Amino acid sequence: MRDYIVNKAIRGSRLSVFLGENFMDALRHTLAIVVPVWFLLDAGREIYLPFGLGILLIGLTDLPGTVRDKLRTAIWSLCTLAATALVLVAAMSHWWTMQIFWVVASFVLCLFGAGGNRLGLIGTMCLILAIFIYGLAPGDALTFAFWVFLGALWYHGLSVIQVLLFPFRSLRQALFECLEASGALLHAKSTCYNTDVPLAAAYAYTVEAQRILALKQEQVRHLLLSDPKVSRSPRGRGAYWLQNGLAVMELFEQINAIHFDYDHLRNAVSADTLSKLTELIQGLSGATRKLAFGALVRTVPLEKKLSRELEKLDDKIRNMAGCVQQQNEAAGKAVTEVLANAGAIVQLLQCLNKHDKLPEAPPLDVLAFLPQTRFRWSGLRPTLRTYRSQWRFALRIAVLFGLLWLPISVLHFGHYSYWILLTVIVVSRPNFGLSWQRNLQRLWGTLAGLALGVLAWFALGGTFWTWVLSAVFLFGFFWLQRFRYGYAVICISAVVVLLFAGERGISFSLVAERLFDTLIGCGAALVGAYLFPVWERRRLRALLGTLVQQQLDYLHEIGRFTAGNGDLTRMRLARKQTSASVAAYADGIAQALVEPGHRRLDVPLLFLLRELGYRINAVLVGLALEAERGLKSVPEKESSWAISALEESAGLISHSGNIRRQPVSYPVRQAAAGWELLAGLSNKLLCVVAEADRKYPARHR
Repeated sequence: MRDYIVNKAIRGSRLSVFLGENFMDALRHTLAIVVPVWFLLDAGREIYLPFGLGILLIGLTDLPGTVRDKLRTAIWSLCTLAATALVLVAAMSHWWTMQIFWVVASFVLCLFGAGGNRLGLIGTMCLILAIFIYGLAPGDALTFAFWVFLGALWYHGLSVIQVLLFPFRSLRQALFECLEASGALLHAKSTCYNTDVPLAAAYAYTVEAQRILALKQEQVRHLLLSDPKVSRSPRGRGAYWLQNGLAVMELFEQINAIHFDYDHLRNAVSADTLSKLTELIQGLSGATRKLAFGALVRTVPLEKKLSRELEKLDDKIRNMAGCVQQQNEAAGKAVTEVLANAGAIVQLLQCLNKHDKLPEAPPLDVLAFLPQTRFRWSGLRPTLRTYRSQWRFALRIAVLFGLLWLPISVLHFGHYSYWILLTVIVVSRPNFGLSWQRNLQRLWGTLAGLALGVLAWFALGGTFWTWVLSAVFLFGFFWLQRFRYGYAVICISAVVVLLFAGERGISFSLVAERLFDTLIGCGAALVGAYLFPVWERRRLRALLGTLVQQQLDYLHEIGRFTAGNGDLTRMRLARKQTSASVAAYADGIAQALVEPGHRRLDVPLLFLLRELGYRINAVLVGLALEAERGLKSVPEKESSWAISALEESAGLISHSGNIRRQPVSYPVRQAAAGWELLAGLSNKLLCVVAEADRKYPARHR
């Protein structure tokens, strides 16, 4: 399912793969290693090896971000690296101090993940560098660590200089990815009108597409609002990017603005009209993807071509509007609303294409939407609880390192036994689903990479082209490691074979040891995942409860805003939190379905709850936009029914309340929309939750 949506999102823009930030960063990362190491070859292995190693690993912590993000990452990583290296060097004199070091250092560095992705990567990479310093056993460990530190400092310097010269690179890439995901969501929503696609499959496509888009939007918000050059710039390039970012946010609102009972709508609207609606929304999807490509490479011919395409779509909307009278009253009203929504999307796309300002910029406090990605000491306390995933993950790694280091150091499993510890930390993730996926990718990637490396060595025989091919594989690793990890493992495994064979010659023991150590490391990581599990399936009830409560809060905000007592910023923030909850629940289900024992899950029930959560959220977004336009008041009957149903559902899910009435089917007419559809869906959710609570009562802890 996920691959289907991702493939739809990138189809038709293959050239963007070579123009995006990932490609250029991978090229920069490769050159940052190859060029200085080439000049340091004459200085000896004890200098160029640690220098290149520092660049290699610390560069993997360099996530997209602003100048402030880059500087904070540099400060945290350099300080953590220096502290880790000094403690390691001091502990290398005795075996028992090394045992304490691995247990304590692995636990503390893995807890860095509580501070967000950046700190989590810094902790992981510093632990990996400690493994390399120990495993390579340099004659002077302190000097070796010093050159590793210099390599890290060199890379961070290049990264900061690049973002100073090109401050909007990451934002441009994030907008491209967000528009691509918006196009994928439009394509998924078009399947709701396509009678050839089962409605359950159409909802599943749409939920997955919205989940991906929610992640992309968070990245855009962070880059857009955390940079003072953008968020506080009244004019110039900063204002231009802020305007584009707000337009992309508004586009998401419009995509989710209209939602119907599609089962009834498919029966009420003629097949010809449904086919035209499907074609229209797919046309909007294609135009959005072309606009996304224009975010990377903007040319006058491309702008003119897209402008003509949008004009054709606008003409198609007007022509279809003239045929609405042929439908019955309910269907005609639904089609009219879909066409009005499509027209608003076309208008937004035209603004983005022509760099125009939004016709009516909403009065928002945009800084309120800034994601909280900075490290806060206050966030550590809730992490240090046994049921928190990061605590269990850190404890798991500490136990594995404590148990593995002693036999590795005593029994000496070959020259590269430190690869076992390296594999454990690389493939392990807090929850089981991601750990299992990384294990599989690591295994088949290592096997394929070793075979590729051996073939390349025998084909090139240690010539100059061997080193050129090593640089190419290294580039492939940097390019693919964020979104195609298995293929990245192929590249780095081939690099290992070529570099070690170039130094000591090719041998069966080298290949066998790499494969053997990978198998042991992956096996140990899986055993650890069972010993200290973080089962996603146990969180599904809590995630659903959060989702329903967020939707209830969103509904209250809509009511207050409609009555004139609310605030637009608070209502939009409630929408953001609700969409994030929908995405979190969908992701939790996806992770739970790859865990051991997933066959005992009631999968149809989970999918039905996911579908209802998405549909209620989509209706709420449409009602919020109606409230912003001041078009309608809140009908008391439907709103009271929806609020009551959501409150009782939240109480049952959290096991803090009892059902006050026997759920009955709410009468919903064909092609219903708006408040009537919300009341029906909320009541259906209550019925499903009540039945599920009887079958699977919550366990008290």
